[in-house]
Amino acid sequence: MPYIYILECADGSYYTGSTTNLERRLWEHQNGQGANYTRNRLPVRLAYCDECDRLDDVFFREKQIQGWNRKKKQALITGDTNQLHRLAAYRNETHCRNVKISSRVIDLPERKILPGGASVPFDSAQRTENRACYPNVHTRSLSGVEETSTEPLLTQRTKPLAPLAIIALTIGGKKLAAQIGAKLQAVVLDPQGQGLAATMADAWPRYGGLILIMAAGIAVRTIAPLLASKRSDPGVVVLDEAGRFAVSLLSGHLGGGNHLAHLAAAATGGQAVITTASDTLGLTAIDLWARHNNLVIAQGSLTAASAALVNNGTITVFTDLPGTLPADFAPGAKIEEAELIISNRLPPKNRALAILCPKNLVIGVGCNRGTVMAEIEEAAMATCSQHRFCFQAVSQMASIDIKHDEPGLLQFASVHGLRQHWYNAEQLNSVPGITPSSAVLKATGALAVAEPAAMLAACTNTLLIRKTKWNNVTIALAETQVMLSVDSQSSAPDPAASNT
Repeated sequence: MPYIYILECADGSYYTGSTTNLERRLWEHQNGQGANYTRNRLPVRLAYCDECDRLDDVFFREKQIQGWNRKKKQALITGDTNQLHRLAAYRNETHCRNVKISSRVIDLPERKILPGGASVPFDSAQRTENRACYPNVHTRSLSGVEETSTEPLLTQRTKPLAPLAIIALTIGGKKLAAQIGAKLQAVVLDPQGQGLAATMADAWPRYGGLILIMAAGIAVRTIAPLLASKRSDPGVVVLDEAGRFAVSLLSGHLGGGNHLAHLAAAATGGQAVITTASDTLGLTAIDLWARHNNLVIAQGSLTAASAALVNNGTITVFTDLPGTLPADFAPGAKIEEAELIISNRLPPKNRALAILCPKNLVIGVGCNRGTVMAEIEEAAMATCSQHRFCFQAVSQMASIDIKHDEPGLLQFASVHGLRQHWYNAEQLNSVPGITPSSAVLKATGALAVAEPAAMLAACTNTLLIRKTKWNNVTIALAETQVMLSVDSQSSAPDPAASNT
């Protein structure tokens, strides 16, 4: 791997790994979910290690180098969100507000990084609904302990338009690459200098989609060492030199490879070749539909559920959520008999091939000063488990504002990717129907914390779980309203129209 990164978080934790592995953690800290973010606006320091003799001059112009070591080729780079976003290349998730890690230093022009808004530093008054979920990643800390994130898989690109790269080998292929690049606003990479394998390895973490104008065999052998997971690999399309066939080779759904094949075919006047069964049979792509509805896998496998749909033409479904299901989902099944369950509750007995849960639970937390993250996490998970709620469905955490700097709470929210809400005593006391506590009132000025905080964050007057007291932690659970819907991208196109 030609580039290695070390991510130092403001809470003192360190992570190393590839760009993909660190992407989620960087996003968490830059979206206010890292410790001390809103206070000092320096949520991370990115240690950049490369194989070159020096860093790009842009770093020296920005005067953000600290301790540049030419022998080890390392430096610490610091800055607020505006400064950092100029120093790294954006990847395809343009709805994310802040900087992305890049495998190469690129001086970007000024640009808007909020949807429809200006490029501004984040603070507590600028929280937005535009959040991104990141796939399950495995990172290794400097101590060598491997960690597994609990983030959902359903997060990848649906429109691999930017950034998009094209690699061609022959003279004719390079001419075709230039034509396609102009139409799709793609970067054309020439492997002649450093070779195909090195060019591919460099492009792999940088681009959301790759069009390879070469023989399929060459493409397969070249990308084989780079394959990691359909959750993180880019969409790959192989195109012949004449532009007749655009074959979706890799990450057809989550990586957007199928969509990219149609784009490439449209650019050349050729034929998109799609081999995923759901698309060829005109059935719903369950993974895309789940991502569209922000559902995460609680149990089972979407591969098994998709196979059942393909084999039978339909799949039996139980859901307690309102909204519209795809036409090939057969609703009304009993929860213990359904092949696919869509709920934030985990049934004790079921034969489901997969259980999908919405990210619609809000956890209210009260804790004593100095309570460590592990104790908060254990209390939260145990509370959900006791009532058979899916902990993966928790997407938000709420508490009283005087706890906004509590390290254990902040680390808990950061590790699990939870959006944070902080309310003052007056706001908490305005919520009716709570369970008051004289001890909490004396310590905080609020009649209660966990219950009203959860209800305020969820915009509801009811609780799923009233406060549950643990040693140093109090947990309550509320639910936000969600509605299932069907989108065009999760429904496979008509095979007869695959060249459009």
